[in-house]
Amino acid sequence: MKKVLLAAVSIFMFTTVFAQQETPAPIRDGSFEKWHQELGTGVPPLPYEDMDSFTTSNFLTTIPQLGSSRQYVNVTKVAGRTSGKFAVQLASVVNATDTVAGTILTASKEDLFSSNFFGGFPYTDFPDSLVGYYKFTKINDEAPVMFVVFSKEGEPIDFINHTFEVAATNFTRFSIPIELSDQPDTCGIIVSTAAPAQAGGGPIYNGTKLVLDDLKFVYEDDGTASITGKQRTTKSNIYPSPAKEVATINYTLSTTSPVAIKVMDIAGKVIEETKVAMQATGNYSLALNTANYAGGLYTYSIITNEGTTTKKFVVQK
Repeated sequence: MKKVLLAAVSIFMFTTVFAQQETPAPIRDGSFEKWHQELGTGVPPLPYEDMDSFTTSNFLTTIPQLGSSRQYVNVTKVAGRTSGKFAVQLASVVNATDTVAGTILTASKEDLFSSNFFGGFPYTDFPDSLVGYYKFTKINDEAPVMFVVFSKEGEPIDFINHTFEVAATNFTRFSIPIELSDQPDTCGIIVSTAAPAQAGGGPIYNGTKLVLDDLKFVYEDDGTASITGKQRTTKSNIYPSPAKEVATINYTLSTTSPVAIKVMDIAGKVIEETKVAMQATGNYSLALNTANYAGGLYTYSIITNEGTTTKKFVVQK
């Protein structure tokens, strides 16, 4: 059982599906609030609650092994860090033949073991980090892991992993830095109470538990973006990205303010700067002649009385 589950996790780490999306899309319930009742499998079946938006290892651990009637649920709904809200708990448990790591991943259960393995959700932005809250019951030296895979046109472009080393009895904030080499179209996430052997993982110990809540992408300028996309004081986006001839920056001011817009290359050199003495509350746009830019990664910053908003974009030649 462990080999089957870990093989699936290993496959996912290198396989995603292309899904073009012009704007950021949600991670599909990063706060783990949406659950439903599963009837379970085996004889007798073991009913359990499962998440709407993540595939979990429950459908494996509830199958009786080698004729044994022992069945377990190792991904469960627990109390969240906010009163009245939920979190997800992953646990390593013993089934009839092995110890199975609690695992959640953004992949469909139906395609999990097929050659058409599907994983990930549409995502086209440049987050600076992925943050969340965790609690961790540590058994021996076992350390839960989180893998984040960014892909473009079906090929992984960046792979980030985070290991939960420190036990925590109360919800504790964690942050995974992200520096993307190119604009993705897909992002996939896997979390497990034990790293797969292919990724250097060791033994799986019964009783290891990891609780997660409130996963969200964060952006450098204000650190308040939710998993569904950026929520800034000055809202902005750029289209298209990748750009060839022209890219348009769209932004919204919630108060009257002087505005400065700077475009910088990957080395931080200012390529273009526009200043407006004063703009009233409303929606605005600025066209960039990217035909004169070299191909590569750029950032633009909008500086107002509300603060600084920074985003990344790509110029393609």
